[in-house]
Amino acid sequence: MPKALPPRCMLVMNHISWLDIIVINAHFPATFVAKSEIRDWPLVGWLCTQVGTLYIERGKRAAARQARETISEMLARGTLIAVCPEGKTSSGQSVGHFHAALFQPAIDAEAMLQPVALRYLDPTGRHTEAAAYAGDTTLLQSLWAIVSTRHMRSQIEFLTPIAAIGASRRPLAEQTATAIAVALGVRRPRSVHMATRTDADPADTQV
Repeated sequence: MPKALPPRCMLVMNHISWLDIIVINAHFPATFVAKSEIRDWPLVGWLCTQVGTLYIERGKRAAARQARETISEMLARGTLIAVCPEGKTSSGQSVGHFHAALFQPAIDAEAMLQPVALRYLDPTGRHTEAAAYAGDTTLLQSLWAIVSTRHMRSQIEFLTPIAAIGASRRPLAEQTATAIAVALGVRRPRSVHMATRTDADPADTQV
């Protein structure tokens, strides 16, 4: 894990659970980008607000344009931004499609992308789905699975940074998604079957 990150930096990570935000902030406090609905979620919304989250209204072009400008300005000022470009959580057994729109502010700000591979492990060091908040899992079920799992730990791997300056957002999205999948040793399916809950990223918004 690096001792420091570049002055203009966007963390780009795979997305497994609402717990991801807490895990990342324990190491590098960041402003996360999330859809506005998250703010009203019981407990999770409060936690996201407390750690610092930029909420975005999805499906509105004016809001998306404003969000893009805001994120770019924050990056230029040196604010660490974190995004989960899959736009939905998974079991951690795959890395889905990365939505390219979220990479545009990094290009505009001439920032560095810091790919982050995140996994949750059981006491033997093997992958566990206890932290996953995906599919039909309710918040209550997710909370119970986490608190009832003994000695679960998170593992964060910071990969080689990628310069966004002069790049195009689609190749950047593909490059970071592939790097994270390779680091985790998981597949990148053409159609993602395992993750259906959209909860921490405005992936369908043209930021």
